[in-house]
Amino acid sequence: EYLTFEGPRGMTYNGIYADPIFLKKAPEYMADTLSTEDLERIAQPLDYLGINVYQPMNHGLPGKENEPGPDAEYTSIGYLIDERCMYWSIRLFHERYHVPIMVTENGVPDNVAEDGSPIDNIRADFLRRYLGSMKRALGEGYPVIGYQLWSLMDNFEWHSGYDDRFGLVYVDYRTMERIPKDSAAWYAEVIRTNGENL
Repeated sequence: EYLTFEGPRGMTYNGIYADPIFLKKAPEYMADTLSTEDLERIAQPLDYLGINVYQPMNHGLPGKENEPGPDAEYTSIGYLIDERCMYWSIRLFHERYHVPIMVTENGVPDNVAEDGSPIDNIRADFLRRYLGSMKRALGEGYPVIGYQLWSLMDNFEWHSGYDDRFGLVYVDYRTMERIPKDSAAWYAEVIRTNGENL
């Protein structure tokens, strides 16, 4: 399996939150902590599940099949770039919980020149690949009800302050001027064509 709920990362990032809500199932290490009554209270009907997708969570686990190859690409903050994780995340969550999926976060930092130059080629390529992977899931009938790009404008990030620039729009933090980056025009065309240009 490309992604799994087994193992420390899969359980940490996925099952400990969603399994009690959707399956009335406690993580193994909490089985003695959560009673049947607790799980009845926790489990609530939800219309959809929101997921954040940035990188596969199985890399670095034991086994050569999980090791990135020599041509692996990484973002400026060290996230592995592998668009297949979009397709497999959507598929895995839907098949496990049987609800529509909302991609609530997906994006990449692309630190443009400090002069506000709008050139950010990494972002457009990243989004083309990840959105193409989401399009594959949609084409196979997996219900994706929305996609939220992170983010519209450069912003404060908890792990790096204002250094990493995730926005489609450059923010000059000295003057507060906003400058649309090249990726903003590219993404506008994705929206206009409803993904036909992917």
